[in-house]
Amino acid sequence: VAVYVPASARWMKSWPSQMLINCGRNSLVIFCLGTVLSFISFVAMLEGGRGLEYQIAVNGIGIGLLGCTAWWLMQRKRRLAVGVSRVAQPPAVPNETRPH
Repeated sequence: VAVYVPASARWMKSWPSQMLINCGRNSLVIFCLGTVLSFISFVAMLEGGRGLEYQIAVNGIGIGLLGCTAWWLMQRKRRLAVGVSRVAQPPAVPNETRPH
């Protein structure tokens, strides 16, 4: 996809595309969460039924949770990056007069 789709494509700025990009940037956490949600969804479908509406609801909730988690992780990384850049800059030290 990175070879055939230019990063400047207008549809890459849409929220579904940004959600997929955020999931890709946090792929390990999203994979682990998806594994846990898959097990929870399996149990929910065993208990609640296997109707089409129920499947759509379970999958929609799971995809929503994955997308929200990826968004939250990106926000957290941005906040941490701003905090680190503030800490990384040394405080301004006034010119001290040295004794000769």
